[in-house]
Parts: sequence; structure tokens; C-alpha cells
Amino acid sequence: MQVLLTNDDGIAAPGLAALIAALAPHAGVTVVAPEVERSAKSHAITVFRACRLTPHPERAPGGRAWSLDANPADCVKYALSSAFPGGPPALVISGINRGQNTGNNIIYSGTVAAAVEGAMYGCPAIAVSLAAQRTEEADFGLAAAFAVRLAQQVAQRGLPRGVVLNVNVPNLPPSAVRGAVWAKQGHARFTDHWAALPEDNPGGTDNGHRYVRNIGESMTLSHDDRDDDCLVARGFITVTPLTYDRTHHELYVNPPEFDLTL
Repeated sequence: MQVLLTNDDGIAAPGLAALIAALAPHAGVTVVAPEVERSAKSHAITVFRACRLTPHPERAPGGRAWSLDANPADCVKYALSSAFPGGPPALVISGINRGQNTGNNIIYSGTVAAAVEGAMYGCPAIAVSLAAQRTEEADFGLAAAFAVRLAQQVAQRGLPRGVVLNVNVPNLPPSAVRGAVWAKQGHARFTDHWAALPEDNPGGTDNGHRYVRNIGESMTLSHDDRDDDCLVARGFITVTPLTYDRTHHELYVNPPEFDLTL
């Protein structure tokens, strides 16, 4: 099968390299990933400038690899419209992201957005993330192996149109992982903490302007044991089915009695 790989950590990210190495023996791999890290870009696309496309054959021996000077969703848009003249790939996989994408953080995630873009093109899609905040602490081996196993099953059985599987893997030794479970999206979020840069910093002040940066790293978890963030914290791999249809169908079918006349 042919598989498109992408991410939001950039073409040189170790998580992407681990996924390429694990998947290459089982599938034809095409990589289109951002030239540099484009984390937290959500579903942003580039429309007002040209994007630089650069080949990276060393990144996918036996396959094809390019970087695009653009966002994760752009990479999937380019790949699915230009890199597969013989027909769409069997699967789109985005990751392996450094840092979990659970709860409300799914909304900000470029990793998840890239997989969602694949689903919008009609391709089965998977987003894979590892719950490690720092690269030097990350062990992508289990996440890569699980992604390959899940990809094989999705390729065989398919997914409902428009559905993305969002996978989050604890950064633990395999023996400490408690298993893999289906989960629902929780409501975890990073706690915002805006800090002013010191005045002696070159970016601190400029003509009276103050520069601030959001350096919040702590996460507020959900309180439901079925939520993805809670389960990852307890040592489980979570698989959460997502869809890009944001219609609240219950309210659409039974709307409140608002007066909508003009």
C-alpha cells in the first residue's frame, strides 16, 4: 500500500524518522512535511505567498520525501493533489508528534489538522503523538510500532468517511504501558502563563512596546476516566475517533425557539 506521512515538527523530527523506519518495510512511503517546526498551527493554510518545495531523498530511503515551507495542512493539500498521480494513498499518517494531543489541545494541533486534511480528501487518516515534552526524553519506538499495527488494520478494514483516529501514547517503557483503549476527547488544556521578557532582552521593549510570551507548561486534566488525557496519564495508549463535522446535530434537529425572522 501507499502511505502519505507528514507531521508538524518538521522534516528532520526524530518522531517522523521513527515512523518512516517502522513503516517502510510494510508500505510505499511518501513524505511531505514542513521545512521547520510548525507546531500549534492548527488548520492554517498558506494562500498569499509561494511555498518552497525541497526534496529530501535521505529522509525516506526507498521512498520519496519533500519538505514544504508551509503548514501541516498545506503539506497534505500539496501531496494529495500533486504527489499521487496514480490515485490517492491508502492512508495518511501524521506524526509522531513530540507531546500529546489530547483534550482541548486537539483544536490547536497541527499534527491532528494534517490528519483531518487527509480525511477531508477522503483518505483514512491517523494522527499519532507521544506524551513527551522534550526530545531528549522521548522514546518513539512503541508509538511507531503501534502506529504500524493500527495502520495495517485501518488499511484492511477502512474507516467511516471523514473520521480520523487520534492516537496518544504514554512516554513509558513498553512494560509499563497498561494497554490500548478507545477513548473520548477530554477537556484538558495547558494553563496560560504570559511572561514579560526582561527589558535587557533584545526583544524586551521597543519604542514603548512590551513583548510577552505564553510559557504555560502545566496541564489541567479532565475529571472523566473515559477521557483521553486521563487515560494517557494512567499509562494507557488512547485511540479517539474524531470528525471535522462541527455541527451540533441534536441542536440542529431540535433547535431552540429563537425568532430568526429578519
